[in-house]
Amino acid sequence: MKNGNKTNNYSNSQRAILFVRSTSDNLEALSDQVRLCTEYCDERNVETLAVTTFIGSFMAENYREALVQLVSFCADKENGVTEVVVSSPDRLARNLGFYRSLEEILNEHGVALHSVAEGFVSEAKDGRSADPMTFEEVLAEYGNRWGKTVLINTEGLPR
Repeated sequence: MKNGNKTNNYSNSQRAILFVRSTSDNLEALSDQVRLCTEYCDERNVETLAVTTFIGSFMAENYREALVQLVSFCADKENGVTEVVVSSPDRLARNLGFYRSLEEILNEHGVALHSVAEGFVSEAKDGRSADPMTFEEVLAEYGNRWGKTVLINTEGLPR
């Protein structure tokens, strides 16, 4: 694959999914995130398989669906995903506990989670999440924060 003047042969078999998110249809912000994540992968000779774009807030009903699709795709060994790359943790989760829970779920499938800006890198082999919150706990916390009751069904959430 050729990116600018750089040619990559991706001989190390590392394959990433990029996850970018914006609360509005801000194409410039999304483009910047894609650029940061792509450069990060190129520097490490990691092939970018796909870019997952989510526009909306963490409380949007389709946010959970987007995460389920992301984890399901990563869990399918035929897809060969070795890592998920985000420009920063707040693009994937507003809460570090929830970020760590997603990291743990991905790690269980042999997929590392990389955050470009903060330099957070999980190694899928060590599962080093410290006291991660469950999906239920995170949604309950969001509900408590805004005084709303959040009803959830985690059946079918890939683990």
